[in-house]
Amino acid sequence: SKKDRLFMKYITLKYKLKDEDLLNLYYKYKVGEYDKEIVYRFEGYKNNEHLKTMYYSNLRKVNFKVYTDNNKLVIDDTYDVSKVTVKCVDQNDHLMSYTQYPINIKSFGGVDVIGPTNLCLTGGYASFWVKTNGKKEKGLITILVDDKTFNVEFDIIDKYENIK
Repeated sequence: SKKDRLFMKYITLKYKLKDEDLLNLYYKYKVGEYDKEIVYRFEGYKNNEHLKTMYYSNLRKVNFKVYTDNNKLVIDDTYDVSKVTVKCVDQNDHLMSYTQYPINIKSFGGVDVIGPTNLCLTGGYASFWVKTNGKKEKGLITILVDDKTFNVEFDIIDKYENIK
């Protein structure tokens, strides 16, 4: 655009660069070199104290993370529940909000899935709930996503077992 060309002309005059230098900078930082990965590092400071460092780079690897609210569920008069969340991130641990991977969920032992067992990531996330089913055996949830398998174990505790 005209604005970009004016900006490039301004940079050329300000830093006394040749056209070849500008072209090299453009290829290095905008297009990127094919044999090298460019990683941008941003460091946050407040009152000269380092708070956080973040890295940004081209997508090289997709990772999945699985979180649970609680891995210990109690058998009581009603069922106990826990939320399980699957998150899709890149190699820098940034959320990949445009991914829509399908996931398949299987339950074994003392837990059951509430709702559908086939979901898709929406906005990089998918969450579902599991509940106790009255069986006092270790619960297991198996999540299949993009040829990867994640196992989440739940300890099932009987509230009335220690009262006897």
